[in-house]
Amino acid sequence: MERMFQNHEVRVSRTIEGTWDFTVVDEPEMSAQASQSFPYRMAVPSCWETHPDFSTYQGVGAYRTIVNIRREASVRLIFKGISHTAHIYWDGVKVAQHYNAYTAFDVVIPDVRPGEHTLIVAADNRFSEASALHIPNDYYTYGGIIRPVVSRQPFQRSIRLTYSKRLLHIRRYHPPSGP
Repeated sequence: MERMFQNHEVRVSRTIEGTWDFTVVDEPEMSAQASQSFPYRMAVPSCWETHPDFSTYQGVGAYRTIVNIRREASVRLIFKGISHTAHIYWDGVKVAQHYNAYTAFDVVIPDVRPGEHTLIVAADNRFSEASALHIPNDYYTYGGIIRPVVSRQPFQRSIRLTYSKRLLHIRRYHPPSGP
């Protein structure tokens, strides 16, 4: 659940939650292969350590679900948090990658046709050279889709980032004349 109330009347948001297909793979790219089986079911959002078979697993876990699109439109997928590195695949094509479990990110998929589409999220919680702070120590990094996934459709163009620059007007100071 994203919110307990409706955020917008213009943009329709839908949380993609529930139980997703799940498997472990050696590398994120393997999750998008057509022959890849997903023998487990995993709650989203949650971390895979809640499943008895993966209570101490560190590696790559792949989640798969079907997203229904009702009419042709661009779709914005918002990921509120994936631990720790995320690779996003839409119908087998990599559309995004993100590092850092606790920051949200999004991807816009243009011109999506109506029907069923496969969304695969490969999450990697391994310690690696990718981050100076992500080294083996007394900190444990949980794995999985740990925060909600939201779909916004139809997605219309919007302002994503703004930048402003303050212009300084310097006036020369002239002390008052006279006594």
